Amino acid sequence: MTSSTHHHPDAFDAVPRAPGFDLSTTFLKEGYAFMPRRHAALGSDVFATRLMLRRALCVRGEDAGRMFYQPGRFTRRHALPATTMALLQDFGSVMALDGEAHKKRKAMLMSLFGPLERQRLVGLAAAEWRTRFAQWPGK
Repeated sequence: MTSSTHHHPDAFDAVPRAPGFDLSTTFLKEGYAFMPRRHAALGSDVFATRLMLRRALCVRGEDAGRMFYQPGRFTRRHALPATTMALLQDFGSVMALDGEAHKKRKAMLMSLFGPLERQRLVGLAAAEWRTRFAQWPGK
C-alpha cells in the first residue's frame, strides 16, 4: 500500500477471517457444512473469506436473517448468472424482480397459500399422483 492509498476499514476487516487466501475449492468440497464449520472454529456468527477471489462475509443467526429483509438493502439484479436463471427460473421470474414489481409478484404467489388454496393444491397433487400410480404397473 502506498502512502497515497487510503484504506477504509469495513465489515470485511472488522470480523474474524477464515484462514486461507481463497476457500472456493473448500466450499465446493464441503457444501452446506462449509459455513457451520468455520462459524464453530472461529466462535463467531460472522466471518470473512474469499470465494472465487471475491471478498465474502458469511453470516448466520436471527439478526443476519433480518438484514436480508430490509427493503432496499439488496437488489436481485445480476444475483444469479444468466445460465442459472435460464435453467432454474427464467428471466421474468420473481427472483429477478425488485421493488414494486417484486412486491406484486410475491403478493400474487402468497395469495395461493391460504388454508383453502393449500387444500385445493394438495387435492390436485394427490389426484395427479393417483392417476400416475394407476399407470405405473403397465410400464
